[in-house]
Amino acid sequence: MGERFSHVSARGAIVPMQLVVDAKFESATNDAHVPVPLLVSSKGYGVFFESRESGAFDVAKTDPKTVTVTFEGKAASVWFFFARDPLHVVELYTQHVGLPRALPRWALGPFYWRNKFEGQQQVIDDASMLRNLHIPTTTIWIDNPWQTAWNTFVPDPAMYPDPPALAGFLTALGYRFMFWSEPYLEKPGTGPDDEARQLYAAHEDALVRLKDDSIFQALGSDNSLGFGMIDFTTSVGRDFWASMASRDVSFGAAGFKLDYGEDVVPAFFNARIGIKFADGETDRTARNYPLHYHAAYHQALDAARTDGFLLVRASSWGGASYADAIWPGDLDNDFSKYGDDDGSGTLLVGGLPSAVIASQTLAASGFPSFGSDTGGFRHGLPTKEALLRWAEHTAFSVIMQNGGGGDTHAPWAYDDETVSLYRNLAATHTQLEPYLSTLARAAETLGTPTIRALPLAFPGDVAGFDVADDEYMLGPDLLVAPIITPGAVSRSVHFPPGTWARLQGTDLRNGPSDAQSIDAPLGTPIVYGRVGALVPMLAADVDTLVSATAGSAITIDQRPTAEARGWPSGDASASFDDGAKVSVHDGQDGVAVSFAPNALFTAIVCTLDLRSRQGKKDALTHVVSNGNELPALANEAAVRASSGSAYFLDGDSIVLRLAGLTTATIE
Repeated sequence: MGERFSHVSARGAIVPMQLVVDAKFESATNDAHVPVPLLVSSKGYGVFFESRESGAFDVAKTDPKTVTVTFEGKAASVWFFFARDPLHVVELYTQHVGLPRALPRWALGPFYWRNKFEGQQQVIDDASMLRNLHIPTTTIWIDNPWQTAWNTFVPDPAMYPDPPALAGFLTALGYRFMFWSEPYLEKPGTGPDDEARQLYAAHEDALVRLKDDSIFQALGSDNSLGFGMIDFTTSVGRDFWASMASRDVSFGAAGFKLDYGEDVVPAFFNARIGIKFADGETDRTARNYPLHYHAAYHQALDAARTDGFLLVRASSWGGASYADAIWPGDLDNDFSKYGDDDGSGTLLVGGLPSAVIASQTLAASGFPSFGSDTGGFRHGLPTKEALLRWAEHTAFSVIMQNGGGGDTHAPWAYDDETVSLYRNLAATHTQLEPYLSTLARAAETLGTPTIRALPLAFPGDVAGFDVADDEYMLGPDLLVAPIITPGAVSRSVHFPPGTWARLQGTDLRNGPSDAQSIDAPLGTPIVYGRVGALVPMLAADVDTLVSATAGSAITIDQRPTAEARGWPSGDASASFDDGAKVSVHDGQDGVAVSFAPNALFTAIVCTLDLRSRQGKKDALTHVVSNGNELPALANEAAVRASSGSAYFLDGDSIVLRLAGLTTATIE
């Protein structure tokens, strides 16, 4: 049912399908930024109410045996999807409403931003600091304020005196860069006669209107009225706004962070607003306004480049075909939960727990890419603990972006330990790019969820339902159990069916089972790999996923040795972006590892845990290839430094380097 923050399971709740004003929440809304009228059951069915009108799902609240769906309209199509695998239900639904856009590879690297850059020099300083500290970062976006007026798409010369030079500097250091944006223009007479107000007067035919044909006055992000909102339902509005966005695309902007777009609410304190659009839609029916909004920006991006990217706040069903990723709006900067009382009677949107839940509900609703602000947004600078626990989660999600309220969420604003721990987490996320890319391609071609709630990934494991709010699968092979409680240095973990090996250490668990206490010092996420899987990875020291021509950034081009982490138990394989492939065969003669190189990756280092192999049970003592024994080196570092094929075998763990087209057998 779209982006929700309270619980992964909606049982016992009434879930609205529209954003409404709700003064009891700190956001002053019910936070339904991405409502999707789809219910997915762990029993293997889905129900999709194909309507853009206002409505709600009563999920066994009034009657514990019944789900009741109520919408305003007089008629609608209702679709039922059935499959043995609940994840396939999500695939069928997503194929019906529209598969997600192809996510550019660079978007899988970490992002960085400030709530407010003071100007061009501060952007340069932060970009340089990230590189000097080797904190992996691929993208920087410039948030509000940055324009001459609201919204001219022209950088304010007082803040950004030479945008092309800034663009060239960032590109040379191996960054993509983006800008924050909104769909508004300031109304003449509400302030200085600047370009935004002149654009408003010159393009009134592109603005949203009320039933009496007067221009609708939207509430801007500064909480004041007097903004015209672009009507994207007509080509006049889309073309006009795309031409405006092209101003930034022309000097290198690779994307936009899009705020708001939720203004078309069906009522304001129980009163109809009376909005109408050029295509005949009204505020009662136009839940698809955000899709038109996003399409205009991609019109500008797609005309100039093939890898444009939109990070958006509001959407509706089918919206992943128009925007690339969702950010959840302004979450709290702590460990609070959705609906917690702040002590004065105001209910909180929630912090890290809300982000973990929203990532799962969105993925089950056809939105595979999600990234919350690492450290949250509301109430300024997060604590060191909140920042790093949040980074542990976003490192093992699709989009990792660092920024939010206060002056900065930069790790160097804390201490050296924070820099070190955050660097490691950002490096891990960057290393996972080939795995995340594989998940993204499955989402784009089949509609397969990237993040998977345990009840959908393991529908027969009833015990997993109770931990769905704070455990999830990243793809089919990584079990993630974030620390979401302040002060905690361990937590209980439920292990689904299968055998699971911890990424950091040697812990091995058989599921379904429960562990009461798994250690997790700050900066050490609880993540387990599925035994039998093979996870493709990059080298550990890659700083950026794009090329660089200056500075100290380490790029993929400089690291032609790929990596893979695996736990042989049967057969497994993995692929890389350039077409290189690695496979493992667990047989009676030993564990055979094959590597087929391609244009970028010419060698691979495989780290394999051999404890759960099903084939040869005798101790494995050496490695052969083409009848010749490979060199056994003294330690892992020596293997990594080797230019040829070699290995280091330490009991039931092996680090194996294969150069070129090679098959080696661990015997």
